Amino acid sequence: MRGDKGAIDTDSKEVYQFLESSMEYTSECAISSEPAFSKIGELVRDCHEGRICFSGREACEVLNSTMIGILDTSWNVGSDNGEFYYKGYEFESVYDDEEIIIEIDKGNCEGSFIGAEYPIPRDITSSFKLCF
Repeated sequence: MRGDKGAIDTDSKEVYQFLESSMEYTSECAISSEPAFSKIGELVRDCHEGRICFSGREACEVLNSTMIGILDTSWNVGSDNGEFYYKGYEFESVYDDEEIIIEIDKGNCEGSFIGAEYPIPRDITSSFKLCF
């Protein structure tokens, strides 16, 4: 969550639990053979390593589309017209605190937000901030 602006609760239990459960979500990507489908946490690592799913799709492509689906289903975000409580979100997974593996954002994250980070083995950290 680089370049953070506004107030932040970086220890949001709700956001941490969301990240934790998201990393356990089973994707549609099997690296070695079906039906050994990767969980999102494994898929982040597979994407970083440039792996290809058994189906022929790139792990990064499956990771991106799956995470967008999870985020859009889990969090209703919208404009500043008062229709939605949350104005936006930012999700990213980073290797060794500097190499972005995946980055997804939606809406406006210029104000206050809550957030959390979730470590994935082998120096990868996923973070999520929810803006209001």
